[in-house]
Amino acid sequence: PSGRRVVACSGQPIEQIVIYAEAPSVANLRRVPVLARLARTLHSTTQLEVIERFLLFKAGDLCSNLRRAESERILRAQPFIADADIFFVANDDGSVDAEVRTSDEASIVFGGTVRARAPNVASVLLGNANLGGEGVYVSGSWRTGDGFRDGFAGRLIDNQFLGQTLVAAL
Repeated sequence: PSGRRVVACSGQPIEQIVIYAEAPSVANLRRVPVLARLARTLHSTTQLEVIERFLLFKAGDLCSNLRRAESERILRAQPFIADADIFFVANDDGSVDAEVRTSDEASIVFGGTVRARAPNVASVLLGNANLGGEGVYVSGSWRTGDGFRDGFAGRLIDNQFLGQTLVAAL
């Protein structure tokens, strides 16, 4: 992303880590500008600290292709990140900088059920899969009980519970 020369990793010291986090593309929503504008407004790009906690290396470590590849795999496995690439770029003193580029998944969670008979709306699901860019999934839903009690549900998943790479779900 910086345009600097990418080099092979051969045990050089990592001087710094630079993270480029991108919002999801809304190119496929171009035909419905209202939805594209809504998606851009409601999305918070993943915070850099959240991305950095998933990396298996830090500034001062020696460059390792295995740690780079595994860090990419771990980032891509997160439900709020669509893609991740890590490059090492050369510095003048023989060290390298790690450049991490991530692209978020769309964070809006929306669903529902409509039907021909009354009540027409049978269920609604609303939420956010990356609340505040923190990697937290939160949603709430309602469904009609069809003569019985209506149903309400909520879901909360923190993909970095207490700032650690632990998943907590409620």
